[in-house]
Amino acid sequence: MTSSETIRTSPRPDTILVWDPLVRFGHGALVAAFTVAYVSGEDEADALHVWGGYVVGAIVVLRVVWGFVGPHPARFSDFVRSPIVAVAYFIDLLYGRGRRYIGHSPAGGAMVIALLACLAATVATGARSVWRGGQGAPGGGPGKRRQGKRQGSRAPGCRGAARRGNGKRCRRTA
Repeated sequence: MTSSETIRTSPRPDTILVWDPLVRFGHGALVAAFTVAYVSGEDEADALHVWGGYVVGAIVVLRVVWGFVGPHPARFSDFVRSPIVAVAYFIDLLYGRGRRYIGHSPAGGAMVIALLACLAATVATGARSVWRGGQGAPGGGPGKRRQGKRQGSRAPGCRGAARRGNGKRCRRTA
């Protein structure tokens, strides 16, 4: 028996590892952080909910940066295609002609962008709500509510009333 006739004793792997460890860890951490924020969301002022949202935001920012500087399969240029290509892929998929991809298909790339955009918007609106609502950043950072003249609001229809000379009828409410 020559070396070319030897029997292979170790099986070939059936899977190809496409994603780097940062992307793999990011997927799991994102699921965990989102779950924590979602489950603790009954009381939106809960510190656990707020911190879960901050972690989701940090993971989204990291993934966007990694989408430009990470290894080839993790880069957006590898899997983000135009909407026309994604729709054509969907049509091919319906007719059983969908091409196979290592990594994300054009439809998968569109879903990645949609997911990142929705998560970023959710974190942004939650952070804005927390910071404007007086809770501020964890640890009492710049989001603390300011006390002073601007607190409260005018009665409806009183915008600009003071400029028109009839500000006496419009009083601030607490």
